Amino acid sequence: LQVNDPGAGRQEHVRVAPTALDGFAVTWTSSVLDGSGSGVAVRRYDNTNTAVTGQVTVNSTTTDDQLSSAIGAAADGRLVIAWAHNSGSNYEIFGQRYENAGAASGSEIAVEGATDTNTAPLIAVADNGQFVVIWQATDAAGAGVMARVFDALGAAQGASFAVNTTT
Repeated sequence: LQVNDPGAGRQEHVRVAPTALDGFAVTWTSSVLDGSGSGVAVRRYDNTNTAVTGQVTVNSTTTDDQLSSAIGAAADGRLVIAWAHNSGSNYEIFGQRYENAGAASGSEIAVEGATDTNTAPLIAVADNGQFVVIWQATDAAGAGVMARVFDALGAAQGASFAVNTTT
């Protein structure tokens, strides 16, 4: 089963999440996807391993590289995808929500700005659509773990916070 559209460039950082009715969604980084460095893609499949969407570009920000995507799904099939954006000297974390039918829901979410080097996001999505994004960030010891909670509509429920207590 080839997930990405055939073409040039590297396809890497693949992640998968189960979706409603025994389907699944796959996200990955493509080095030639968005016209300005690497971009993040997603494709959904049903329970017969048949693609129900084409290859969709997730990121609307296309400057520099978008990479290291993560994916989470609610029980009803809604998805949240997060990734690291190389903003030049640091990395930011962005996200995008998707409805269970596959359409983007709302605009790109700025999870965490480029005040530090923020990489390697992970996502957990509750059945009601609330989600938490967790990532690695630079702290006093060099690498810490940060998180930020969002409601089902993608609104932040407070500021990001440190998960690790030892720095």
